Amino acid sequence: MLQVIKQSMPKDQQPLFWGVMVVWLCSFLYLLFSGGKLALIMVIITTIITAYLLLLARWSGINDITGKRVFSNTNELNRLETGDTFHLKTFFKIPGFWPIPYVLIKDQLIHHQLGTETYESSFVPDFYRSGEIDYSIYDLKRGSYRFGETECSTGDLLNLFEHKSSLQLPSEFKVYPKTIRIKDWPYISTFRKAISISSSTIYKKETTEINGVREYIHGDRLSKVHWNASAKTGDLKSKEFTPESVTKILIIIDQYKLFYNDDKQFELAVSIAASIIRYVSKQQMPIGLFSPGKQVSFYQPKPGVTYSHRLEEHLLYVGMDGNLTIQKALLDQRLKRLQGSLVIIITPDASDQLFHRLKWLKKMNLHPCYIWLSSMKNPESEEWERRLKGEQITFYQIDSLAKLPVALERGRP
Repeated sequence: MLQVIKQSMPKDQQPLFWGVMVVWLCSFLYLLFSGGKLALIMVIITTIITAYLLLLARWSGINDITGKRVFSNTNELNRLETGDTFHLKTFFKIPGFWPIPYVLIKDQLIHHQLGTETYESSFVPDFYRSGEIDYSIYDLKRGSYRFGETECSTGDLLNLFEHKSSLQLPSEFKVYPKTIRIKDWPYISTFRKAISISSSTIYKKETTEINGVREYIHGDRLSKVHWNASAKTGDLKSKEFTPESVTKILIIIDQYKLFYNDDKQFELAVSIAASIIRYVSKQQMPIGLFSPGKQVSFYQPKPGVTYSHRLEEHLLYVGMDGNLTIQKALLDQRLKRLQGSLVIIITPDASDQLFHRLKWLKKMNLHPCYIWLSSMKNPESEEWERRLKGEQITFYQIDSLAKLPVALERGRP
């Protein structure tokens, strides 16, 4: 019996275990050799205390504790963004009947990049041996979070022994980049109209307006088959739809660390990209993303809310870990397949080499839109603005996310 109880105790508490046994043994020997009421009372008291301390290790119920974690996010969109506060509650149930005074809880919260952080709390079990804890996590950072091991511990009424157990309550949540609502971007509207009157058909899609009938091509969907025309001619015919021009947009985020002043400036770049993705998605235009980080990712421009959400998911994990400068990234051969598209470049760089790359994009029949992450007080602003306007390159100078909608809605930097 003693061996079983000993094994259930942590190694650092085993000397205390033997100390309690020695005290009980001494009181028992005192009764055995001395006798009397005093010795009897001492044996009874030490036996009760020793039994309580030793049996608590086995029947406290802490080893079989169960729990349930509940998130109580106050965001009406049920979407957490950088800087938000996250609220959660955890309910616990301890089986058994042995009285325990308190339960200490240590939660491990693991960020995909920043590592592990421990949150400590406690509760006093009620009559039904249940309890709950709730706390808030402030100033969340962009990325994915998951809860690791939950450590539960309790002590006896004399605060001599501590009994621990671990509990797995797997749950996770994601924190998206901070975004700001863009009501209107006149430049996009102008660019869209310019593309719609272009004679090029490479960047066009079909509307639902029927423009005629053509021969059936193997692979056409059944919904495109013109059954009436097919019945009259005896051969399969397909519907011809009126083509509609498509404005393709590609966002490129500079991920070269040496170009940024600090992490805050890079988070601004990610937030600008996320805000533009949300705006373009609402306009039902194809949007893509080029992320030249440690692992280069290239998402071709495609329409759809699901696809834009996929781009936002990618932004959770981007960092200043790129091996390519923005100048080298703009030489990527995949850009040649997007001729006629709008390329939005977000970077704090303002070098001559970048200026020549922007001119080179125009020669490739791409339309660069340069978002310069720089303070308005930058002494190079006027000269840089003059050079870009001389080449008719659209640019915006942004130093905070709050200024983004104002700059874009004015239609000029």
